[in-house]
Amino acid sequence: MTDIDKKNYSEIKGILSFEKMNKVAKELTATELAGTLTESESETIKSIFEAVENFSPSILMHGKKQVYWDVDSYIHIALRHLGDYQVGGFKEKTPFPYKAIDLKPLIEKVLQRVEAEVVAYFSSNPTSDFTRHGKMAIFYNGDHYHLRISTDGRLVQFHSVGDTFNKSMQPTANAAAD
Repeated sequence: MTDIDKKNYSEIKGILSFEKMNKVAKELTATELAGTLTESESETIKSIFEAVENFSPSILMHGKKQVYWDVDSYIHIALRHLGDYQVGGFKEKTPFPYKAIDLKPLIEKVLQRVEAEVVAYFSSNPTSDFTRHGKMAIFYNGDHYHLRISTDGRLVQFHSVGDTFNKSMQPTANAAAD
């Protein structure tokens, strides 16, 4: 690259980085941290910014209808549901029993469980989001997961369901006796 190309590349990279950080800042405002930031939360926020800076959008499910995540998806999911990134009001959200490095493989494995359903759904409902919530949560590795995929294939929501849901899915003692 020429010096001018390097300079332009550096400027574009800086603009994209600033845009990512703005998105993180917007998401952090929803955590209700204002004025109550502890030292450990400051370290967590530093980790969040680093993770978002290193995040690369990617396809999570290939096929005619590809499912992907972008930086908006990642920020929304990671800040609310990765235990290591939960701060403020997000500490009350249901955390994944996984680390940040395992998030993408986890999502891909959960999507594999409903891949045929996603393909069939978008074939017959191209203008509606695909969702699996409530009693239709996707069971994987001992946990239940909710998800929503927009009509363009973007993963919009992905989270595990708390113990209340898991307990409600277990048969009661009376049901077992029947």
